[in-house]
Amino acid sequence: MLHEPRFSLPSDPRLIVCDMDGTLLDDDSVIPDELWGMLDQCRERGILFAVASGRQQAALARMFEERAPGTVYIAENGAIVVENGEVVSTTPLDRDTSVRLIHTAHALDEHYDIGLVWCGEDSAYVERGNTCFRYGAEPYYAKLESVESLLELDGQPLKVAFLALDGVVDEIAETIIRDAMPNRTLVSSWQWVDVMNPDADKAVGVSELQKRHGIRPDQTIVFGDFLNDLRMMSTTPYSYAMANAHPDVLEAAGHTAPSNTEGGVIQVLRQLFS
Repeated sequence: MLHEPRFSLPSDPRLIVCDMDGTLLDDDSVIPDELWGMLDQCRERGILFAVASGRQQAALARMFEERAPGTVYIAENGAIVVENGEVVSTTPLDRDTSVRLIHTAHALDEHYDIGLVWCGEDSAYVERGNTCFRYGAEPYYAKLESVESLLELDGQPLKVAFLALDGVVDEIAETIIRDAMPNRTLVSSWQWVDVMNPDADKAVGVSELQKRHGIRPDQTIVFGDFLNDLRMMSTTPYSYAMANAHPDVLEAAGHTAPSNTEGGVIQVLRQLFS
């Protein structure tokens, strides 16, 4: 008889933080059915469950809210943290940088199939006229509006996100990093590059929740797979990189979980609740 592997877990878990794409979700972007019962157990045991993602908070709420009330959202790669409908923290990008990067996106779009998403607290925005680009962005943004020009928007975005429909992130990242300085640039997938305030990060969101609820690092479990999860690995000795994770994340994590296609998060939590 085959046995599932054993995992190192805290004796008194109080916080579980899980990335979405490439971690919890399968390759069809579906949440495993077994998770819902586990979230019920989290509530019964007083364990806080948070999703930490580059996705918009409204998009995460759409996926969880009806079946998992009380889920905490560390959204936009940590630029906003929402708990029980209350905004716990925001760390926006400065306006001058956002304007500069709108021009960067326009210049890159002359050579590649690229667009920019301006991510506000209440909605995300794209420029009108690119139907294919909007179609590519919609799965990640439940609230997405079209405007004639992103330059007409006021205020500061939580972040700006470049979507390269033709998957040329490696070719454009250097240009984006240069134009975004001194802000933080994150390659969050083979199609997405996010730019945000250098103080915004999933790790900051995790630390904020630990402080807010008096939770120690050794009472925390985190799961991730890509470079936007890298700093989060340092928030607890019980950090798990998925087997499919980026090599840098695998090196930084304290432990390895099976891949997202094998339900790695579920396997670890199954042991936790057994």
